[in-house]
Amino acid sequence: LIKRSLRDLYNKEIDEIQNALSEEHLYIRDAITRLRRGTNSREHSELADELQNILTAASVQWRIDARFAGHKRRMNLPTMLVLEVRKIVREAIANCARHGKAQDVELRCNLHEGQLLLTVSDNGSGFADNADDHKPQTIMERVNNLGGSLHIRAEAGWTHLEVSLPIGEIK
Repeated sequence: LIKRSLRDLYNKEIDEIQNALSEEHLYIRDAITRLRRGTNSREHSELADELQNILTAASVQWRIDARFAGHKRRMNLPTMLVLEVRKIVREAIANCARHGKAQDVELRCNLHEGQLLLTVSDNGSGFADNADDHKPQTIMERVNNLGGSLHIRAEAGWTHLEVSLPIGEIK
């Protein structure tokens, strides 16, 4: 009975991961199709919906509570920026769960003076002292390539990864 219960549990977990991978695969295929059609800088996508999908998938994959903190603001931004932000947020959440052993992850996303401000906060183990000296390399490279900035700060049991990215003209 115990073996069967464990097997059922593992099968359910495998099914959830397969579903998340299938959804991500479909998204990537759609993105490739858009790029082949000649996506230009004027094409826009809804960022909040994209990020909600990532939060939902991360909750299942990492068995954490991943959610928007506060109000989920709709933002219609350049598609290429949305694709890059998806990668940054996905990597940040994976780091929170994998390295920080976080159980709760909150995402804030705002626009301010031509900048997209993202904050990924988690209740994991955080970084060693001088966290800004040990920034996640993959995220740092993506942020730098987009002309943005990345800062890490800790307070009261939470670590905050703060990203600022230029967005250009919003439509």
